[in-house]
Amino acid sequence: GLPGGSISFDFSGGFALADDSLFVTYNDTTYEASERLYSQISPFLESAESAAETTQDPESADALINALSNLENEGSEDLEGESVTHLSGDLDFAALAEEGAGASSVPLDTSQLEGLTGTLEVFVAEEDQSFRRLDLGFSASDVEALAASGIEGLDFTISIGISDPNVEQSIEAPTDTQPLDDLL
Repeated sequence: GLPGGSISFDFSGGFALADDSLFVTYNDTTYEASERLYSQISPFLESAESAAETTQDPESADALINALSNLENEGSEDLEGESVTHLSGDLDFAALAEEGAGASSVPLDTSQLEGLTGTLEVFVAEEDQSFRRLDLGFSASDVEALAASGIEGLDFTISIGISDPNVEQSIEAPTDTQPLDDLL
């Protein structure tokens, strides 16, 4: 909540990379990063891409698995007409960060992560065991960095899903965009 009250909002959005540009869609409007902004964030994007390539190795999932606790099979559910198995667990961000820091030479102060908790919900198709949706929830209370900004707590959930896997996709860079600086 914020001092004197709380605020809650929902929005839809997404990110895309195409032709050395970053596109952000927020509430049905697509924004494009300027060349200057893209050049500033491209090193981070390259790091994320490198990390994504690393996750192709099944052993790289160990850090995420080790950071999960209270794993439960929530049973079968219907997701967009597909029968799926719903798995859930709690995510320990400090443990995940320590695992990542162990593979890096960058020192890490995990005390900054105290008060930050997470949940992970995974939905897997029963027919072919293909991934269909992942819900990642963050909850922060009494986090020093937020408290310094006057924010007592924060709850955030992001869902990533695949509704029609293994179908050929055609993706083109959007043409009707606004400057990302307008959104920022």
